[in-house]
Amino acid sequence: MAITKSDGTIITSTEDIGHEYVAFFTSLLGTEAPTNPVDNNVFEWGPKLSSEQAQWVNGVYLKGNSIWEWRPKRGDSPLFQRLSQIHDIIVGVVGSPQAAKQLFETWASSKGLDTSKAYEYFKPKQARQPWQAMIWQAFIPPKFTFILWLGIRERLSTRDRLTFLHEETSCSLCINRSESAKHLFFNCPFSERVWSEIRRWLGINRRMSTILSAIKWLKKEKTSFSVQNKARLLALECTVYSLWRHCNEVVFEAKAPSTEGLVISIKIIVFRILLSLFPQGTFAL
Repeated sequence: MAITKSDGTIITSTEDIGHEYVAFFTSLLGTEAPTNPVDNNVFEWGPKLSSEQAQWVNGVYLKGNSIWEWRPKRGDSPLFQRLSQIHDIIVGVVGSPQAAKQLFETWASSKGLDTSKAYEYFKPKQARQPWQAMIWQAFIPPKFTFILWLGIRERLSTRDRLTFLHEETSCSLCINRSESAKHLFFNCPFSERVWSEIRRWLGINRRMSTILSAIKWLKKEKTSFSVQNKARLLALECTVYSLWRHCNEVVFEAKAPSTEGLVISIKIIVFRILLSLFPQGTFAL
């Protein structure tokens, strides 16, 4: 299933389609008037005429028809045309308009539509990934892990994901290749030099190619030496975060890329955190 947004981008994931759908019907069915018990007419015929927005939707689009019978015309708003596609997808999933209406009734509350229930319905049900428990650690700053997590899920706004803005797509650090998460963090010559210094510092011989492969290797090579385990995981997350931040500084603050400065910054951060965990330890920059 897929729908095309007004900006030309295509939505294919159930989660994104669900967000579009919930946002539309929250405004369409929402009302400040309490609906306890649930007023089935709201689900059958659309919103009550208790708000200017609801009156406008009814007057311009529904015109007294049921939401389930309404079909957009060629000249209608792209938003409503797109949401009609979502409507058809939902009906296709549950089997019939009647089944869809029954589903919506389970999402109703005394205040209107409970969007949290709708979100839980559309949210993809996935098994917990083995790397999730490993990367979220109390001793690692959450901002490091959050950027790492976005990188694993390929949700960082690298330039290859911003083509709809018609901006430059080359890597901000090397200007040689298209900027993707894989290139930025591991294939970029600038990043390779940074990783080379960090690996040498921590005594790691293996060359990393992706964030997931690095995490899997750290898990496989995990030893009983707690300081070493923490240092390697912390360095991985700190380096990914620092590369992402440095990339943004180059773009938005016109800073010149500096391998030496970035490596020193990463070492100092890792050193300070390890020293707070192991005050009696001996560490070398």
